[in-house]
Amino acid sequence: MSAADRYYYGWMRWVPDFLLNLGRKDFGGNIENKSDDLGFLANAAYLLGWRYLSFGASIVLMNGTVSSISYGLAPDVFFGWPASNFVVVRSTHAFWADRRRAIPVRSAGDENPYFRFGIVSGQFSWLPGRDSSIGVAYTPDAPRDLVSHVFQVDLTCFWGLRGCDSVQQVVPLLWKDRMAIEQAATARLDSQNPCPDQVLAGRVRSLLDLNVALVEVLNSRF
Repeated sequence: MSAADRYYYGWMRWVPDFLLNLGRKDFGGNIENKSDDLGFLANAAYLLGWRYLSFGASIVLMNGTVSSISYGLAPDVFFGWPASNFVVVRSTHAFWADRRRAIPVRSAGDENPYFRFGIVSGQFSWLPGRDSSIGVAYTPDAPRDLVSHVFQVDLTCFWGLRGCDSVQQVVPLLWKDRMAIEQAATARLDSQNPCPDQVLAGRVRSLLDLNVALVEVLNSRF
């Protein structure tokens, strides 16, 4: 097995740290927006267009065949290093338990078991808010139209005065996909058949570390 990795980062090492730290909140504290993690001078430089973009991609080859791919994107790199991912995408053959911890199974994951949003992608963000980051992990049998959306990225907001404030600006189609899947899951749970057979089939096929059993209720007493 062989793997190829490429990472591209911008750095601000040539600027004295004490200048960038002027007016900066305690690192790791409560951050309400990206400007909170920058000092006075760094915020001024940001408004003047001094910004850094981070992009990392990985391709895993097995016997000359692409086995998996992934990428991470951070349009606003704090202090010259990617402290908070904005968009994270990876392909996978199945979803495994991490360090013997339980596999998270959300209703939206049951709605589309081959195209899952959330922590299964390795997504992380230090900024609050639903639109501060987005992550998706998909299997080879995921719908092709959905897979094509993970590679349609728009970074025009990066060159604006405010920069990129929402993942809706960067991956609008991926954002709409997530909303559509969650809305479909909500409608299913509110229907007369909240647990159709395809939910069980999807779990068996994609959650290989999860023990799944199909039971039939023969009698019940209330």
